[in-house]
Amino acid sequence: MKLCQDYLLARGITDETIRVHGLELDDRLCATTIRSRLGRRVPKGANELIWFPLPDAQGMVCSYIARILPEVCFRGRKFKFLCPRGSGGPPYIPKSVFNLAPGRRLIITEGPVKALACVQAGCAAIGLNGVYGAAAADANGEYRIRADLLSALDWRGRQVYLAFDADLLINPKVRQALFRTLFVLKTAGAEVYHLSWDLKDGKGIDDYLVGRRQANGQSDQATVLAGLIKNAKPLIEMIQPNPLDLGLITSELKKVYLPDPLRDQLCRDLAKRLNVSVETLRAFKPQPPAAQVPAYAADTEPWPKPVNALELFAEIMLQIRKEVLIDEPQLYVAALEVFLTWVHEQMDFSPILFITAPTKECGKTQLLKAIGKMARRPLKTSSCSPAALYRLCEINHPTFLVDEAQDALKNIDFCTILKAGHDPTDRAIRCDPQTLEPIAFDVFCPKVLAGIGRGPAQIMSRSVIIEMERRDGKVDSSLKADDPVLIEIRRKLARWDADAGDLRRFHLPDDVARMRQRDNWEVFYRVASAIDSSVAEELVKKIIPLFVDEEQDFDTYLLASLRQLYRRKNLLILGGHMASEMILINLNNDKEAPWFKDESKGITREKLASRLRRYKVKPTRPDHNKARGYYYIDPKDPRNSLKRLFDAYLPPEKTP
Repeated sequence: MKLCQDYLLARGITDETIRVHGLELDDRLCATTIRSRLGRRVPKGANELIWFPLPDAQGMVCSYIARILPEVCFRGRKFKFLCPRGSGGPPYIPKSVFNLAPGRRLIITEGPVKALACVQAGCAAIGLNGVYGAAAADANGEYRIRADLLSALDWRGRQVYLAFDADLLINPKVRQALFRTLFVLKTAGAEVYHLSWDLKDGKGIDDYLVGRRQANGQSDQATVLAGLIKNAKPLIEMIQPNPLDLGLITSELKKVYLPDPLRDQLCRDLAKRLNVSVETLRAFKPQPPAAQVPAYAADTEPWPKPVNALELFAEIMLQIRKEVLIDEPQLYVAALEVFLTWVHEQMDFSPILFITAPTKECGKTQLLKAIGKMARRPLKTSSCSPAALYRLCEINHPTFLVDEAQDALKNIDFCTILKAGHDPTDRAIRCDPQTLEPIAFDVFCPKVLAGIGRGPAQIMSRSVIIEMERRDGKVDSSLKADDPVLIEIRRKLARWDADAGDLRRFHLPDDVARMRQRDNWEVFYRVASAIDSSVAEELVKKIIPLFVDEEQDFDTYLLASLRQLYRRKNLLILGGHMASEMILINLNNDKEAPWFKDESKGITREKLASRLRRYKVKPTRPDHNKARGYYYIDPKDPRNSLKRLFDAYLPPEKTP
């Protein structure tokens, strides 16, 4: 627990404070405990944790916040504190703060450690989860004081001191958070002051208390904090009449809920500090949310000029590479999928892009999101009923982005709709419960699935598969779908769609791709050809061979094994014949074959005959003295030949 102890000691937190407030120093990192308290795992690289219990008003621990030691960086993000998944980032409110007596001062700072440093120095304190942590958006998007803060104590007339980091003078984000906190605390009736100190004396309040005590030779942190509070001024007095503060104040006036009387009062006070008229500030207020068309139903305004599709393709690959650690062939196909969503209605088939991985945290969800940010009419979900799927397909024809697909594919009806959506002429037929009349739904739309493992064989045969692997590296997924860069990409794609013309003029070369995957790759080839002939050539030369699915179904595996066996025995000739018993001996030497699934004893004569009989191939004997078996090419009946099956149902063998 050395990291924990050193960390707290450097911030002046005593053993007594640790004991009184129930902090736990953890160097064992029990996965069960972490998951029960946080609902998640800690990032790789964490060696120790400090657990800060979150009590309720009765003093019962209801949750925890964890401090990671050492600080780790995972997938481009820095992790210091972890809150429970889905908690919304609760503030750290020590037990002594609940129902704090009227007239008692309160400090609001950032994080549990700084709050405890203030409590230890004799003043009640609350540690926010981040500088914006005092406010939360309501249903209209307006910011109000968090409900858990509002209910913790009576704020009316209370002197509240904000102790954010000393870099607020040079950090606009911290300064803006300070103003937002001022507004929401004013709505609760608090008198808001600001604690300020020189940045050279420490960035945070905990650093300042330790540093000043050591510099002055004082042993009492309470004296240091009392001096800081004595010199505090109302927060509104620190506002400067400069463009920065004017911009931040007007921005927050448009975001924060303020009752009309309080808004008028604040605007009068703020106008004096900013040297503007009161009427100017009154004009900045939250606007009622405009009715917006959902992204999955909205059309995109095309780019005003023709676009260079090849440059756009490179730009999209670059954007995906920023967000996902991915191999070059997979990146190529992912970028083509983005283009496909914009010209999907021109296709004769709709291959599913199936992003799979052997376990969690391999980047499949990140790739799904990256595609969705540039796709036409994206609709991401991890829970979708079959009824919602076929209705949304019929109405909006969105790009479905289904995460956690391994769960959705357990629903047979969901799989049936996905299969129907592979062909534009197929329809999902449902009965209207009111009229009892049958209704045909068009379910032809782009679909991208991401999940662990594989789906049913009929889904995988309609899919182009991207297999992700866990790997270390730096990614940046900070760009949101409404970022100007991504808006420009979507507008250019809309313009490319308008200018691309009829894509049915492009056809995949006859000697490319195995038979059962040909329809899927035909679609991607058309898109690639519409971008540029060089993209189509690259697809044929490098991409398609890498995406041949090695995880074959029973029949495909059987035929491939038979062809390999006949080649090994030099029987790929006219009249080449092998007895069934010899075939079975060789096939059953492959213990990884699908006929050994579920602890089977292997393939039998009856099962072999049954499987081949589906293709109208029956066992025969060359003469009465030889055992029954199978011909590579039957001299008497060419239809009763294994060669016919190999040619029809297997990809051409690679030449050495």
